[in-house]
Amino acid sequence: MFLLVNAMLHSPPEQYIILLLEQGKNSGFDLTVHPHMLRHSTGFYLANNGHDTRAIQSYMGHANIKNTVIYTELSPNRFKSFWSD
Repeated sequence: MFLLVNAMLHSPPEQYIILLLEQGKNSGFDLTVHPHMLRHSTGFYLANNGHDTRAIQSYMGHANIKNTVIYTELSPNRFKSFWSD
């Protein structure tokens, strides 16, 4: 959990970025995995598993609720195309 929170609130340590890139390559994805992708994935997961939008806003550190609502508007198919664009 420390790595996730650290990645969301601060610039992650270089070792974490290297580990994330290596794991992304090993996963078979056709894209480069990076810390901000993990942040978006977390927001998407929370929103699509019934968590309160205001709680997600606080957790993600969004000043404006409009930034959080984006996660609730992404369906699984739209989320997949979001990363492939």
